Amino acid sequence: MNRTHEKEINRELLSEHINMGLQQGDYQIYLQPKFDLSNNQFTGAEALVRYLGKDKKVIRPDKFIPYLEETEAIHYVDLYVLNRIASLIHTEEKAGNYLNKISVNFSRVTLKKENIIERMLDICAKNGISPKRICIEMTETSDLMDIDELQILTQKIRSHGFLLSLDDYGSGYSNVALLANIEFDEIKIDKSIVREMDYNEKARQIVKTIISMGKTYLNTIIVAEGIESLKTLNLLKSYHCDQGQGYYLSKPMELQTFVRVSRNRSFI
Repeated sequence: MNRTHEKEINRELLSEHINMGLQQGDYQIYLQPKFDLSNNQFTGAEALVRYLGKDKKVIRPDKFIPYLEETEAIHYVDLYVLNRIASLIHTEEKAGNYLNKISVNFSRVTLKKENIIERMLDICAKNGISPKRICIEMTETSDLMDIDELQILTQKIRSHGFLLSLDDYGSGYSNVALLANIEFDEIKIDKSIVREMDYNEKARQIVKTIISMGKTYLNTIIVAEGIESLKTLNLLKSYHCDQGQGYYLSKPMELQTFVRVSRNRSFI
C-alpha cells in the first residue's frame, strides 16, 4: 500500500470517528456572552467547542483543534457548531428570545473547502435563519491562503450576509496585512494582550492604539477578549472599546444554561 492510499484510509477512519463523536455528544458547545461596554448590554455570544475524552473529562480546544486542522478534519466540527447555533437562534427566536448575533469560529482549513459558503448558506436556510445572525470568526492558526485568495473568499462570505470577525488580533504575524486588504465587521483583541493591561503599560498603549485605529481608519467594531478584572474593564471603557467578553463579565456556559440566562437577560 502506498503512502497516499494509506493517508486516504486514515483520513476516512478519522472522519468516521469524528462523526460518531459528534452524534454521541463528545463535542460540546459552550456560549460566552459579549457585552456593549458603554452600557453592559448583551450584544451576542461566541460559540466555543469542548471535547469530552474517554474519561468524560473536558479537553480544551488548544489540545485537539491543531490535530483536526493538521488532518483537515476540522470542517466537520466547524459545520456541526454552525448547525447547532443556527438551530438555537431559530428555536429561541420562536420563543421570543432574540439572541442578536452569534459568532462561530471557522478555521482557514474549513474556509478552503470546496463549496464551503454554499454549505454554510444551506445550514442557515434549513434552520430558517438569516446569515446576518451569524458572525464568522476567522482564526489565525493556519495560513493556507494568500491574501488575494482570502480577499476573494471573505468578500463572498460578506456578500451573502454573514458578518466577518478577525479573531486574536495582535497574536499573528499576518494581521496587519489582513487589515490592509480585507474588510472586517469586527476585530477581536487577543486575550493575551488584554490580560496584561492591569500591570503592563505597553500592553495598555497597544490596546488603546488598536481601539483608536479601529474607530479612526477601519470603521469596525472592536471587541476585547479575556476581561478578567474590574481594572481591565474600566481601562477598556476609558479607551471607548466597543464590546468585551471574558470571565469577569461572564464565563462560557453550556447551551441549556445560556438559554435560561439569556431569556432572563441576567448575565451581569
